[in-house]
Amino acid sequence: MPVYYSALSRGRVVLCDYSTVKVQLEDVALKALELLGPSDERRRQEIDGKLIFTLTIDSMTFLAITDLDYGREDAFNFLGMAHSQLKALGLVKKAKSCSHFALRPDFQEELGRLTMEACGDSRLGFKSKFENVHHIVRQNVDKVVERGEALASLEERSEYLKLNSTEFQRTATKLKRKMLCGSIKLWAVLIIIIILIIAVIATLIALAATHKI
Repeated sequence: MPVYYSALSRGRVVLCDYSTVKVQLEDVALKALELLGPSDERRRQEIDGKLIFTLTIDSMTFLAITDLDYGREDAFNFLGMAHSQLKALGLVKKAKSCSHFALRPDFQEELGRLTMEACGDSRLGFKSKFENVHHIVRQNVDKVVERGEALASLEERSEYLKLNSTEFQRTATKLKRKMLCGSIKLWAVLIIIIILIIAVIATLIALAATHKI
């Protein structure tokens, strides 16, 4: 079930297209665009032995030219995906004002990828899925690296705090010992003073007793 041609247009202005065949199909696409009415959000036409599917949304029309056996639901799913990718790439605003084929540099590669997937090309479909998986894996690796860097930073901070804690403990121990030594010296001085006072009192008592005798 091949998709021969796909395009994105604004009215009759084709902004980007992709062809899987060498036959020029832009004229067929323009015929289909001319036949669209204001209310034709989704339309299926048959022109020159080919089916033309169009999806009009956000003032833009996504178009696909296929063989006569291509499924309606598959076609509109493909066109819907093309619209979603255009939005994801941030090209909607540009599409509403740019000129003929001006979106080719920005969107043709992505439109081609989606078109080949819609053709059922298993090789290209696998390549696309592989690229998507690779992108997801790369994102996960980047997250792991970021987490690793954060963990390394946390370990450094933890080591720094550990060193500071050890230094604090040493300082506190030294201060405690210093305060203990000071306290012992103070008590020793107090004891000596008390002993001296007692000795003086005892001496005075002894002298008083001697005078009485």
